[in-house]
Amino acid sequence: MEIQKLIHKRIFEGPFTLYDTKGEQYDIELFRSEYKKLRAYISQQVTPRGAVGIKLSKNPRFLMTILACMDAGVPYVPMRENYPQNRIDQIQAETNFSLLLDEEKFLEIIQNNYQDQLLIKHSPEDTLYTICTSGSTGKPKAVIAPRRAITDFWNWCDKYFAEINSEDRILQVADFTFDISLIDVGLFLHKGSCLHFSNFTGNIFTLALEIEQKEITFLNTVVNNFNMLLEDSVYSRANLSSLKTVVMGGARFTTGLYNKCVEHFSQVNVHNLYGVTEVPVYSHAKKMSFKSSDLDNHNISVGTPLGSTTAIIVSDGTKLGFNQKGELLLGGGQLMKGYANDPQKTAEVLVNFENNLYYKTGDIAYQTENGEFYIVGRLDDTIKYRGYRINLLDIDSYIQNLPYVENAVSFAIPNELTQNTTICYIQLKQEKEIKSIKKDMANILLDYQIPEKIFLVDSFPLNDNGKICKKTLKSYHLEGK
Repeated sequence: MEIQKLIHKRIFEGPFTLYDTKGEQYDIELFRSEYKKLRAYISQQVTPRGAVGIKLSKNPRFLMTILACMDAGVPYVPMRENYPQNRIDQIQAETNFSLLLDEEKFLEIIQNNYQDQLLIKHSPEDTLYTICTSGSTGKPKAVIAPRRAITDFWNWCDKYFAEINSEDRILQVADFTFDISLIDVGLFLHKGSCLHFSNFTGNIFTLALEIEQKEITFLNTVVNNFNMLLEDSVYSRANLSSLKTVVMGGARFTTGLYNKCVEHFSQVNVHNLYGVTEVPVYSHAKKMSFKSSDLDNHNISVGTPLGSTTAIIVSDGTKLGFNQKGELLLGGGQLMKGYANDPQKTAEVLVNFENNLYYKTGDIAYQTENGEFYIVGRLDDTIKYRGYRINLLDIDSYIQNLPYVENAVSFAIPNELTQNTTICYIQLKQEKEIKSIKKDMANILLDYQIPEKIFLVDSFPLNDNGKICKKTLKSYHLEGK
């Protein structure tokens, strides 16, 4: 179903239920009234070539603004309420948004009686939103998503999550600056499921308590949050029995987490999703069967391409066959339009292969004969050490297989003698000496794969989206923290 039609069907025809972060229900008629004023103002004040910068707290008003922009055919740029001014200035320079809609502006709009104009139909190629992610240079990458991308993704969600209905209770955990939040929005629109906005900002006990008290049945969040939820110290004190479906992505699904799911979530529908911002929102999905077919060696399947998405594995300009590792390229209807104000970078990552346009993910992957894909590393995580080529993410996956390891993150620091010094930070489930850990590593890794330096940590630094931030960890190491 096309986005505009889908929004109208849910907001103006169907029932819906929204709860803010305080647990208070948002009145439907009030929502509809404010929505119409907001949509009218946006359509009158901003042209489709402009954009609305949204700087609100995570609550039903943020959702309302997103939907009003989608309905009016005006692109939006999501931002966190607490973004500093220099970050807002950076985003404005990249996206050229012409209206900054914050709490003050929102209240000003709904206090006036703006009249709706006749809405026009929109092209699938029209820009829906621009999301800014952190670039390697410090300059944000502004990913432009067309309407067709989210139309395709939401229609896939409707079919794939067939078990979800209006009786389900969804917890909106992800910020709207993170495109995985659109899974929750899509199911809210398609299924009419009750949507609760979460107060979670990093304290895992807050998240566990919300699940328990609100009796959440559907949870979509990043891998690291599930890892923390299923730690014994949390799981033993929380009642997560209401959960029926969980969706995890945003980072690698480790064997350690898989084993926790086997133990605690065997009666839950567990889905492992993979994707990149440049192919919104996810490109692959795999429902865990908790059988051997979920894994290939120590790698957990990310499943098959969803919807109209196409995926191929290439190396040196050649398409590879089954079980051959190479770079994963993604194409199809969910492909981004490009990076705002950066045609050079766009041309570098969007490439033509066999007369089709693909995005170069930078991820190393392979496909097995049954059609399923496995992600094994990153091209930028592949380094030379003592003349050997090694992949740091692949090494992490082996270390995470050790029964006492909770998580492991490796990185390299260049040097003249061995080309790189390899360093690994490890979070343990139980006490273990580094000498003993290295001895165990020798049984699963080649000698040149064993990290030179190992450090034990209680936790890892996280970025705004709840993922482990390797860049921050590396900077801490270099600063001697």
